[in-house]
Amino acid sequence: MQTNMLIEFLTQNNIWNMKIKDILARDKVTLSYEVFPPKKDMPFEPILKSVDALCLDKPDFMSV
Repeated sequence: MQTNMLIEFLTQNNIWNMKIKDILARDKVTLSYEVFPPKKDMPFEPILKSVDALCLDKPDFMSV
């Protein structure tokens, strides 16, 4: 698993401090994902795997 994929994506795209309104103001289609935490007593590892997989699509932002 690529555990640092999200950090790498954010760094490469220089969007650590961007606001969503700035991303939406760009003249292009915007792709975003919202990832919810696991239910109580469920492992967090599947969430990390999902985030890694979603990063392959290069979304403009992701809420985790």
